[in-house]
Amino acid sequence: MSKAIAVENLPVMAFHDSLTDAQKESLIVLRGRWHKVGKPVFMVGGDGDVVVECFYPSGASMFVAIQPDGHRYS
Repeated sequence: MSKAIAVENLPVMAFHDSLTDAQKESLIVLRGRWHKVGKPVFMVGGDGDVVVECFYPSGASMFVAIQPDGHRYS
């Protein structure tokens, strides 16, 4: 049986190096609606989608994904 690989030792796979203009605009909308919005991270195998953690004032959070065309989903 093989050993588990620690998360910090997994290779970083960056297929896309920057956000699209539509994703940037969508982040601006999220920042206006949520108490706090985390740093966008590209999804592995997500065809350019990014995911951000959005926080309520209570500290509870929800993850929202943003497609390259700016469409948001959770």
